[in-house]
Amino acid sequence: MNPQKQLAEWLAKTIATELIKRRKIILKTEESKLIEVIADFLFKDLKAEEEINAQVREILKEHSQQLTNANVDYNRMFNMVKKKLLEEKGLEV
Repeated sequence: MNPQKQLAEWLAKTIATELIKRRKIILKTEESKLIEVIADFLFKDLKAEEEINAQVREILKEHSQQLTNANVDYNRMFNMVKKKLLEEKGLEV
């Protein structure tokens, strides 16, 4: 199974369990349906973030020589480019 899918399902189960335990929601359906909806939402979000990360890596790859010559920290530049892409797409981290 896809690691992102596994993570989404684990997080969904944890979130659903806590919401029910703390009585923050009242279920009108089966708990498994709630978990499925939350997992789908989280998986789509994780997938979208991975797509953004891939775009950032491609941009930095295209400019790798310039970054090396300027002695720029890759991680810092990655975060800056990612933030800019997210802003352009109207998304948040």
